[in-house]
Amino acid sequence: MKFTTGETIYEQIISFNPDNINPVVPATFDIATYKNGALFTGLTVSISLEDSSRGVYSAMWSSSTFGVYQHYIKNLTTNVIFITDSVDISDNDELDQNIYIGL
Repeated sequence: MKFTTGETIYEQIISFNPDNINPVVPATFDIATYKNGALFTGLTVSISLEDSSRGVYSAMWSSSTFGVYQHYIKNLTTNVIFITDSVDISDNDELDQNIYIGL
């Protein structure tokens, strides 16, 4: 997935009991961010509960620097680990996909 700097990226995380799949709320999380494959501490990920009946949390973040980002998010209440997809933060010009057809 490609985004530009300053865009907010959202990830949905479900907090559940792995033995019976019931929602587990409240939950706390350990988060590690990786930029271009290396541990990166210059970014903050905020997590908030969105739907307590389903145990759905939203993780939100944005970056002001280019790179490929990925997050390791461990639910410390259930010990379930979530690894996000890689997100490519690129120059806005790289995202413009204009197609010009000449006659």
